[in-house]
Amino acid sequence: MLFWNEIYSHFDPVAFKVGGFAVHWYGLMYMLALLGALYTAKWYVKRENVGFSNQILESYFIWIEIGIVLGARIGYILFYDPHVEYYLTHPWQMFNPFMMVRLWVFEG
Repeated sequence: MLFWNEIYSHFDPVAFKVGGFAVHWYGLMYMLALLGALYTAKWYVKRENVGFSNQILESYFIWIEIGIVLGARIGYILFYDPHVEYYLTHPWQMFNPFMMVRLWVFEG
């Protein structure tokens, strides 16, 4: 029973690697959830004969995916990142995938 208390210390966040690219479990879950929602919505549209086509539904889902990714990034920065003040003063850096923030704090 102690294993369940320390599951995160034994858990590898990387599901698998393809070359030098690591695929994380949360990325797989995002993908499965969005694909499941898309196919469920398509099934519902077909079954209920709603008045719009699959192309409209798929274009909505593209915007939904973009909103989920951007919202997840903003939520992570606001709630979990220790350098939230930096991002609030430099908001364009929130979505910069090539910048690794290394802020040094000197206290004396």
